[in-house]
Amino acid sequence: MKDNNYQPRSLLAVLIIAVSVMVMLLVCLGASRMLLNSFAKNRPMQLMQPLGILTAPDNKPLTRLPAPHLELDDSHADRMALYQRQSDKLNSYGWVDRSNGIVRIPIDRAMAQLAARGLPVSTDSDSPAHASSLQPPP
Repeated sequence: MKDNNYQPRSLLAVLIIAVSVMVMLLVCLGASRMLLNSFAKNRPMQLMQPLGILTAPDNKPLTRLPAPHLELDDSHADRMALYQRQSDKLNSYGWVDRSNGIVRIPIDRAMAQLAARGLPVSTDSDSPAHASSLQPPP
């Protein structure tokens, strides 16, 4: 069976909560307004003098801080140059360490060689002591 007395009580509870929140909000706003007025009367704001150019004690403009170096194009050109340098390294031959005979090859060729040869497989006998005796794949 449905209880019809339940709805008006819940509506009354919601109304009481809403009114009490509004009253509390008004009390808080009024209290903060009174506090600000009290602070303004006890210590009035002083007019600020414009600073102008900052000067050192000998009345010369400060030069110890360098001028800012502003980026005019939000470093788009720098980023594109970096991408180009990285792309050139990935797609060209070159020496990494000439004294040890380490070279750089294009990434496409390196991936093709890895796919053809396969990755080296380590065995349980591989240890740091045996690492110097391992030879690179032919």
